[in-house]
Amino acid sequence: MKPPPAVDPVMRLVPLLRGRVAERLGWADLRTAQKLAIDPILDGHNTLILAPTAGGKTEAAFLPLLSALYDEKAVAISGLYVSPLKALLNNQQPRLAALADMVGRTVFCWHGDVDDTEKDGFRRDPADLLMITPESLEGWLLAGRDRMFSELRAIVVDEAHAFAGSERGDHLLSLIERCAAASRHDVQRIGLSATLGNPEALLAWLSGPSRRPQTVVDPPRGGIRRYFTLKYVGGGDPSAIAAVAAPFAAGKATMFFTDSRRQTEALRPALAACGIPVKVHHASVDRRLREQAEQGIQRDASCLLCTSTMELGVDVGDLDAVLQLDAPTSVASFLQRMGRSGRRGEPGQMVVLADDPEGFLRAIALTELARRRWVEPVMLTRRSWGPYVHQILAMVVAAGRLDAAAGFCQLSRCWAFSGIREAEFGALVDHLCGLGLLERVRHQIQLGFGAEEEFGDRGFAALCAVFDGGAPQVAVEAGGEAIGSLDRGFARRLTRGAAFNLAGNTWKAGALDLQRGKLSVAAGDAAEIGALPSWRGAPSTAMAAEVASEIRAILLGAPAPDYLDPPEREQLEELRDLAVSAGLAEATVPVEIGSSRLVLWTLAGERINAVLGTAVSLELECKASWTWSRIVLRLAPGEAAGRAAGSRVAGGRGAAAFEQMEAAWERLGAAGLSRGERSRILAAIPDRTGSRFTRYLPDELASEVKAAALVDIDGAAAFASVHRLAEGGAVLGARSEAG
Repeated sequence: MKPPPAVDPVMRLVPLLRGRVAERLGWADLRTAQKLAIDPILDGHNTLILAPTAGGKTEAAFLPLLSALYDEKAVAISGLYVSPLKALLNNQQPRLAALADMVGRTVFCWHGDVDDTEKDGFRRDPADLLMITPESLEGWLLAGRDRMFSELRAIVVDEAHAFAGSERGDHLLSLIERCAAASRHDVQRIGLSATLGNPEALLAWLSGPSRRPQTVVDPPRGGIRRYFTLKYVGGGDPSAIAAVAAPFAAGKATMFFTDSRRQTEALRPALAACGIPVKVHHASVDRRLREQAEQGIQRDASCLLCTSTMELGVDVGDLDAVLQLDAPTSVASFLQRMGRSGRRGEPGQMVVLADDPEGFLRAIALTELARRRWVEPVMLTRRSWGPYVHQILAMVVAAGRLDAAAGFCQLSRCWAFSGIREAEFGALVDHLCGLGLLERVRHQIQLGFGAEEEFGDRGFAALCAVFDGGAPQVAVEAGGEAIGSLDRGFARRLTRGAAFNLAGNTWKAGALDLQRGKLSVAAGDAAEIGALPSWRGAPSTAMAAEVASEIRAILLGAPAPDYLDPPEREQLEELRDLAVSAGLAEATVPVEIGSSRLVLWTLAGERINAVLGTAVSLELECKASWTWSRIVLRLAPGEAAGRAAGSRVAGGRGAAAFEQMEAAWERLGAAGLSRGERSRILAAIPDRTGSRFTRYLPDELASEVKAAALVDIDGAAAFASVHRLAEGGAVLGARSEAG
């Protein structure tokens, strides 16, 4: 007996929607991810859809969701679409509106740039689907508009991987639970994400207390061809980089990623000098100019010089190639950028231009890990203390007075807070009362005078975001038109008439009004290269220990990748020879000894180096700094003597410092760290979490936040247990300091 034929999941969509997909979109069939998502979403599962940028994730989520909302005669507001970026909301709004219109549904996009008149109209007559960022959604809840979510049935989180593992993501989770608590329905959660290492864990994080079944939609990745090219351009000179990049960009629609706004501004004139039409796209360029650049990339076959602002899915159509200066710090980011090219069945091309040894090695390591299908797992926590403080304050503002027990129960529904005990909640509330941020009134809590002073301006708008707004900005205007923004400190240093680069053009500084935060400018000479602005941004993402370990393996002789051209293969061999001559070996950490500092070339990653560097610096009573590759110990004058030729270390304090460091290292490797030593290390490490609300935590909880975000104590002890210290040289370049 033959098995019954498989039912095409497309046939489960309501006939009206099926017909209009063919009629309006001109699609004869759906993509694999879109088909695979239909059954779980229509069956009510919480669903995570994995696919690269422009892989059809939006339709995969909304075709079955719109079908269900139409079939169930759902009323507004029945769906939320949450995005990490306003730019992504604006980019997706026409697309989502067209999909919704197929079944007579409406869409509204809400963020700070939307006109107040339009927002008033939406409040009077809500659309079926609301598109919003977490910060705007918090504004809704602070204003007591949660009642508008009484008919909410589903929440779609776009670019879910960009939220997960961050305080902003934990904030979003709490918002989802507050919206779900206001609904009379069991709210379904749907996530859209690029590839990541632990998708099931991310879906569990997003689902929280929901008891719906959970399904990960992960279609096969076969059939996409991509060509990878790695070029080494030493020295970092923009003209040299542009000369190598130009043949890959000429006459093509390309994106060129850098890892800083300053680099994009430096490269634009160099690329233009090579005859490449180029536009600049980063967070300090005005929205109008960014959108013009996005729209023009296809029309002009131009190069879009960009930062991570273009990593998160803003659709600019098909690209011929993606270029990257050096390499990002994660495989996930590398794959996301690579996935920008090679769409619609055409081969894609990824070109990495490395301008220093670290960038060159990082590019190889990321590529090799990606070829083995390894991607960083998202680090999730059930004790997210910064957002916990934020949400206590936000819920008190929204309620006026909050029943403490009810507040704890609501917060505990959030996955990111589910590991916090009620006694800890009570102790934290007492601490916040002691700071004047809260007051207890019997079994209720309300805002204290300290919170009014700290957050009360503009209707508690400061509580909309869990992160700091960054350095104070000055808006740059030319003839009344917005150009972008500069850090206030850079703007103050500009003299009238001074030339500087912004948004890919040269400008002459005019009048600066610090009170209004505005700088008037006039167009400068296009041939003149102005000063490059510097911006203070969020802390960079730490490189995973697995990436650092891969770089170590590459230097120690792992097979040379087959995609390296002869010059790059020669460069790799030179770096390997340098590393070996510096003393790098399988179980050895070379120590470069100078007159006033010691450099430990661990190649272990920032989280391990933070522990090792701090532990040793406390032992030596000196200052330490670290990157993913090395630890630098700065000795006070007189603590280190110079080296005699042929000797290990020449007497005095230098010898004592090295021997003392070795003893501390060996003790750490043999016995690990005691509870007291862990506390001392965490207290000594600077807070680089970027968290806005950890400053209001008691010391022991602030240390817990740092431990989760910045260090790997067990990994550090394990590394020290199998690696010995030995005198050596600089592994990745010239000696840091003469001996």
